Amino acid sequence: EGEEEAAKWIEGEGLLLLRAATTAPAGHLACRPSCRGGMFAAAAGKLRMMVSGRSMGAHLRTRTMVYARELGAQATMATQFACLVYCFQKHLVNLTSCVGPSMLPTFHSQGDVIMFESLSKKLKQLKIGDVVIARSPTNPDQVVCKRIAGMPGDIVQEKPLYSWESTKHHTVPQGHMWLLGDNLENSSDSRTYGAVPIALITGRVFTRVWPLGSIGAIPPCPERAK
Repeated sequence: EGEEEAAKWIEGEGLLLLRAATTAPAGHLACRPSCRGGMFAAAAGKLRMMVSGRSMGAHLRTRTMVYARELGAQATMATQFACLVYCFQKHLVNLTSCVGPSMLPTFHSQGDVIMFESLSKKLKQLKIGDVVIARSPTNPDQVVCKRIAGMPGDIVQEKPLYSWESTKHHTVPQGHMWLLGDNLENSSDSRTYGAVPIALITGRVFTRVWPLGSIGAIPPCPERAK
């Protein structure tokens, strides 16, 4: 593109400038060697500026395209990494916190950071005694941490907490599980909202990662939660 414009300039203004330098009448200022050299130098300088200017513009455009390609590649890598992290957390392992008194003494009421996995649910390997993370049946925006006390088809016995209450029996429907907190005296669980659909269960808790002094596997089910 720069060469084409330079050629057009040579055929136009450049030709007039060179013709003036070579055909000026005797005694004319343009006939002086110094002036004539200056005119040739001006023509050459003008030509260099046109070609170099166009070359610089092309260079800038090339560098801009290179930067755009590099930025696009980095954005693609970041997106792929985010998708990988999402799939890992969604289908394999993730972290959450268990806050509140419902799982005492297994977890602290101030909040323990726990790790759970989703494969057990997908492979239908959940069993009684497992601690699970689930969506609350009464509030989908809330996550609950409970222990499985009944499988589909089981008849669960609900022991009375007080002397004036009678024992209750619940049949767990197919596709549901009976979830209880370890601290029965202060837990909102299946005794309140009934059996929980398996579809609401997110995964099985298998270890605690915080606080540091309590890192390790989840303790077995307390006798009173069975």
